[in-house]
Amino acid sequence: MEQLKKIDKGVSSSGSVGSIDRVTIVPDGLNSFIGSNEIPRELPSWRDCLFDNQNPALAIRWAAAMAEIEKTLEIDEEVRNSAVREWRSEVVSIVNTHDNLSYFEEASDTDSIISLRVKHPGTGEWMNKTELSKVFKAMT
Repeated sequence: MEQLKKIDKGVSSSGSVGSIDRVTIVPDGLNSFIGSNEIPRELPSWRDCLFDNQNPALAIRWAAAMAEIEKTLEIDEEVRNSAVREWRSEVVSIVNTHDNLSYFEEASDTDSIISLRVKHPGTGEWMNKTELSKVFKAMT
């Protein structure tokens, strides 16, 4: 039986992905983001599905995220959670001041992640997944 495993669900999720033990096909675009070198040897089916490319920027983001995570976990949990909630509230307030952005309340189950909708500058319509993928790729 295949089991879904979450690789990372932390403060600094630097492009981590969920994985399945016996994968034979990887999602479109994953090969442009990570290569077989970023997948643990314990997941050979994933490694076999990915190109032998490298993404040094991903490795740098992971290294920076780990340093941030370690420092963040040194902060008292109650203080840390309060700071995250305050940060979230401020960011949502800023998002709500822009006509081309909309806070996506339905996806508010994790305080450290803010989901939003973005209007296409040319059409004024909310962007779809394909359009948002291009925005994400440009930002990463």
